[in-house]
Amino acid sequence: MGASDFHSSTTVREGTQTASEAFEALHASACYDYGHAGYSGTLAEKHGFVTYPVKPDVTVYGLITALENATYWGHDLKPDADSPNDPTPMDVLQKMLVYPSEAEHIIEHYNDKWGPAVHVLINDEHHFFGYASS
Repeated sequence: MGASDFHSSTTVREGTQTASEAFEALHASACYDYGHAGYSGTLAEKHGFVTYPVKPDVTVYGLITALENATYWGHDLKPDADSPNDPTPMDVLQKMLVYPSEAEHIIEHYNDKWGPAVHVLINDEHHFFGYASS
């Protein structure tokens, strides 16, 4: 079987919604929408999440792009060999994280179709994303 990328998000409601509450609500919705049979390629396939703190200027789409680039290009390779001073995809990803040493872990969780979803809180929105079995 394969894997599909997914992204589910919800806004924090008056500061009372925790990441766990947000996950449970989005997970229940995905299970309702896509069924319980498995292989939906959605948040319904995830049974938990891991939170990664990101810096205030990070966008979820910028983070996902950085994860895809770090996965595709590798840790040290540069997409454009003619620009030796450009940062590597791993450099870009590490600059987005509050704890740069967690870059390897977020890549692993993002790409693990059977593991937990990646969770970030950006601008009072809970974002859950990664790959899921499909």
